[in-house]
Amino acid sequence: MKYTCTLLAVYLLLPVFLFSQGATCGSPFALTLDGACRTYAISASTSNSAICGYGSNMHETFFSFTTNGSAECVLISITAPTAEPCEVGVYSGGSCTNGNLIQNSSLCMPDGKGIWAPALYVDGVQVSPKVLAASTSYILRVRTTSTSGNLTICAQSYTPPNDDCNGATYFGATAINDNNACHNGGPGVAPIDLAAGTLENTAFYKYRVGNAPGGSTFTINNIDCDNGTESPDGATNVGMQVGVFIGNCSSLTRIDRFTATNAASPISRWYNYPAGTDFYIGIDGTSGSNCRYSLSATNSVPLPVYLKYFTGWKTSSSNVLKWVSLQEMDNDHYEIQRSEDGQNFLTIGRINGERITHSEKTYSFEDRQPPMKSYYRLKQVDIDKHERIYKTIAINRTDVPYIELSFQNPLTENLLLNFQTNFRGQASFKIVSMNGSVLVNNLIKCEKGDNSLFTNLSSLPAGKYILSVEAENARASKTFIKTRSSIF
Repeated sequence: MKYTCTLLAVYLLLPVFLFSQGATCGSPFALTLDGACRTYAISASTSNSAICGYGSNMHETFFSFTTNGSAECVLISITAPTAEPCEVGVYSGGSCTNGNLIQNSSLCMPDGKGIWAPALYVDGVQVSPKVLAASTSYILRVRTTSTSGNLTICAQSYTPPNDDCNGATYFGATAINDNNACHNGGPGVAPIDLAAGTLENTAFYKYRVGNAPGGSTFTINNIDCDNGTESPDGATNVGMQVGVFIGNCSSLTRIDRFTATNAASPISRWYNYPAGTDFYIGIDGTSGSNCRYSLSATNSVPLPVYLKYFTGWKTSSSNVLKWVSLQEMDNDHYEIQRSEDGQNFLTIGRINGERITHSEKTYSFEDRQPPMKSYYRLKQVDIDKHERIYKTIAINRTDVPYIELSFQNPLTENLLLNFQTNFRGQASFKIVSMNGSVLVNNLIKCEKGDNSLFTNLSSLPAGKYILSVEAENARASKTFIKTRSSIF
């Protein structure tokens, strides 16, 4: 009996040993799309390379991620333990067969680091799927030549703000770091303006010439581009295509264009234009290359804040806003402003900024009582009270279960509750005292659209209460005052 129990224990441990987390498609590491960087042990399992031709018996480690309800682009930064050949493949349907491999989104990284994002365009034509499906799980497979060590992975849902000229990211004398991985194919500019045959993923930037004489110098540095068409030495169809413009977004005039590869950086270009001239830079990946790089410009007008992006998404009960600054100087605070019509904005929150920082800083704000459609924008205020308004975003909640309440307040004896929902079903109607005692708790029926409920509350003492209507995935509550009945 003793030996039987020992053998049974070893037998039960075998599946854990053979199929440790990350070793197979069926036991992947789970990636959280929150932008945080985490490390994961490289799996001991191996297979032959099928994408980039880096050789046989590469170690493969599996991950899973789930897109959000808005089907935002998924941006994943991957770094291997050493500067080694790596390849990345993504599978749909939870299966790692060749039929489920999203071929056009495969990525080759000869130096062991790069950014993966789904390919939106190939040779200037939208691919299918154009973006990953909403609320859907996918498998990410990373193959490395390393037999041990950790992969560092930073994953996030990301909508680039500088996908067109109107959202161009400002930069200045202090270099900013960015990428073009989740962008569309250059709306508003022609391929010829970027020395390109086609445009696949174009990011836009902007700076303004300062008052010093002698023009300004624009520099691109730390270029690191990858794509899925590289040869084993990483030399084929990898790089960027750049266009430089003056004017404004409705009327751009190209003054320069050039191409660049990883080995070319830094690249500096001098332009002799007067103070106040706005320069716009368009950067596109050669054959859809995902590129990382840094940008800077001498004699440029400094801004208190260089914002990388401002984005938002909806949860079951709130809207969450997030923004990242690339650098801040004498920034007093941000004001979060909301509008229901996109025209008239009110401030609903305030967050203090940084007096000086040259590294990325992440901010977030949760709107716990959002209307069905909300427009949000950031107002940045520096220490001298100068203000700047940043790009407006919209969040539509009509597909999320909701309840809206309306009733007279204060009330005496009778309550006429009008409430609107976008679903049909049951909900609980509650009245709770301020010390948490549930005084009324009834089931009510909800019809999609307008609803009403009449009830007598004469038995409640005068005071303050909380009224709520709660369904499985929606809840709304309001406080009210119960007064004494008038006596004649």
